[in-house]
Amino acid sequence: MRTTVALIAALLLPAPAAAAPPCVDVPRWDDRCEEWVGVYDSGLGGATDDDRAADAAVDPRAGRAYTIAEVHVAADRSTDVVVTALDTATGRARWTRTLAGPRGTGDRAGAVALAPDGGTVYAVATTGRTLYHDSGQPWSFEADDGAVSTYALDARTGRVRWVARHRGPAGATAGGVAADGRRVYVTGISDETALLLAYDARTGRAAWRRALTPASVLPGDPAPTDTGVVWTVATRTAAHAVAAYAGVDARTGRETWRRTFEKHRPVAVAAARDGGAYVAARGWDPVGTHSAGAGVVYIAPGSTVARLDPRGRVAWQQARADTVTALLTDPREDRLWVTAESGRAPVRAVVDELDPATSERRWSAEAFDPRADLLGGRLAVVPGGVALVTGASNRGTSYCLTTTIDHEGLARWTARWSSAYADTDGCRPAGAGVDSAGRLVVVATATYVPAQRRDADAANFADAVALGYPAGA
Repeated sequence: MRTTVALIAALLLPAPAAAAPPCVDVPRWDDRCEEWVGVYDSGLGGATDDDRAADAAVDPRAGRAYTIAEVHVAADRSTDVVVTALDTATGRARWTRTLAGPRGTGDRAGAVALAPDGGTVYAVATTGRTLYHDSGQPWSFEADDGAVSTYALDARTGRVRWVARHRGPAGATAGGVAADGRRVYVTGISDETALLLAYDARTGRAAWRRALTPASVLPGDPAPTDTGVVWTVATRTAAHAVAAYAGVDARTGRETWRRTFEKHRPVAVAAARDGGAYVAARGWDPVGTHSAGAGVVYIAPGSTVARLDPRGRVAWQQARADTVTALLTDPREDRLWVTAESGRAPVRAVVDELDPATSERRWSAEAFDPRADLLGGRLAVVPGGVALVTGASNRGTSYCLTTTIDHEGLARWTARWSSAYADTDGCRPAGAGVDSAGRLVVVATATYVPAQRRDADAANFADAVALGYPAGA
């Protein structure tokens, strides 16, 4: 197969070194070559060369993958958010839309979601953060004075249909987004208050708002269900952290139930077929302070996965020794998958399929590399199974790992991709999805460390990448 290079955004040219080397099939190690590779490199160089993918959504029917990335536009480290529609067959950009706050400010990418009919892309970002420059340093600091900005974009053309913004008294930061056809649900945080905002999907008019205080972690994507919408947030008491999950009436915004898990931090929530939800949380418990007294140190002693019924009651609960990073459901086939980081260095990436009714493990599979940790796993439904996307992180042995697993837990093919930079530092998956022809699109951030930079700030170098894999077993 021939690998071609496409651009996530046509307005910037990648550096010549960013072109990936030719792919060669290696049986049982790298036996699936990319059909295309897209790289977004601002080309600014130095510590400002920091372009990061945040999320992706694939519309199988239209053959488009929608990505959202945070890109640098100037040497002063000001940033914009870019949403791009990629052709899943070729990787070519069908359109690109820049979502920017005032000139010279710091904008942060949040997430993207598709309307159920595929006609609208909803994107959320933090826009308008003030930049503060530290004399003599290659970076700048951002104030927490931005706004949670929600954009409705025409999925075919990228045209902005409406924009809604929420800015609290102390500014606000965007989290996740979901849509159910009637409303768009957006999460965020402002002055230690977690927010769930609802907008009319057609007009962008504010429908209602929920708040939960105190909040200590930015909420992720909410999960619309047949009975409402479920969202998740980390709160805290004087002694420890608490993962809170709440059910909200989609029409009124009234909270209908709340379930908490002590000494946990929420990871993900997904809708169940009965109107309930599957939730995942990782251990999160304060055990002391930094030597300088600058803050609390948190450990992660295991994880919890649970199924909640439509009233928020626990149908089953599974305690795990590993660290869950994502969960995924396929309601059409009543399947539930969990991926986790397992063991000490080198860390393995584990995928389990659980029985949605009982939590019984149907099968377990793992990816392992004795030279590197496999971190940040994400999942995507593929024909006949599930895809795991994770990143190998270890200077000298770093790549994006994609492997597909069938319904029996057997690996079908595995692909490893790394940039042409000799000092690639890691891969951070942002999202993945499959089109109607079975092609798989993976979106990630590739971080690297040029040989001349080995100081503590070297991790600031990054490119947003998209990878296209052909259909087939």
